[in-house]
Amino acid sequence: ATLARHRHLPVMIFLLSLLLEFSSGPVIAQQCGPITSKDFEGPFFVPEADLEYETAPAREIADSKQAVVLTGQILDRNCQGIEGATVEIWYAGFKTRDYTFRPEKLWYRGKALTKQDGFYQFLGTFPGTYDERPITHYHFKVNSPGQNGKSLTTQAYFRDRIPADYENYARTRGTQFAEVKEVGRGGVLVNGGRVVTFNIKMDVGKFGFLG
Repeated sequence: ATLARHRHLPVMIFLLSLLLEFSSGPVIAQQCGPITSKDFEGPFFVPEADLEYETAPAREIADSKQAVVLTGQILDRNCQGIEGATVEIWYAGFKTRDYTFRPEKLWYRGKALTKQDGFYQFLGTFPGTYDERPITHYHFKVNSPGQNGKSLTTQAYFRDRIPADYENYARTRGTQFAEVKEVGRGGVLVNGGRVVTFNIKMDVGKFGFLG
């Protein structure tokens, strides 16, 4: 009897490993944090921006002090990536400290669809600030796919760039802080720059629907 138990031990370990693998999915999925807070759109949104990837002039992207890869993932309430979501961004230029409007070229604005697993990416610059709102930020508007999709407007902030007058405001924005990593030259950032990562979790179910 003892020998029989030992003979079946590898099989039992294998079955246990499968059970842990498949049962751990929902637990892991719940660890991506709360739903991203809504934020105001502001007066500078322009619909149908025509830049899909590069959102700043080449000379600015070549400047390591300005250049940014802005990337992240759009997630549903179960922390699964949403493919085909529309992501629109807009921000003030790093040096111009202002937004662009038609009929001028719409720099510092972008619009793209998320790829598999909900990933998006833009190549642009770090946002500038302006006197009316001296807190560094990117604007985001995300629409999940389909006729029954949902829209979320929010903003990304930076923990080390909160002016004193905005500290109380920032305490209620815990889901809206982006992560920043300095990188050296190479790849799309030919002279180096920053990678800014901002994940957005929407209150939608599978495939981006409300249900």
